[in-house]
Amino acid sequence: MILIAAETMKKTEKTLADAQDRDDNISMTSEERMKSWKALPEPRPAWETWKRILAQNRFDPIAAEAQWDKISEKKMKKSVA
Repeated sequence: MILIAAETMKKTEKTLADAQDRDDNISMTSEERMKSWKALPEPRPAWETWKRILAQNRFDPIAAEAQWDKISEKKMKKSVA
């Protein structure tokens, strides 16, 4: 029983350490955020919207752009219907 608890504790510590490593790598400078926004094709979201989308996607511009594509597709379908 003690051995199982020790193994579980080690796994938990590793998971927490991995999460901390990911959290340390999720920042962008304001210049990087602006570059990622300017690189988007038109129509692109408002700057404030883009900053929020980036933050929701852990500052991954590729994932953020994919989310924006989904949002813009929904908007286009609503405006056509």
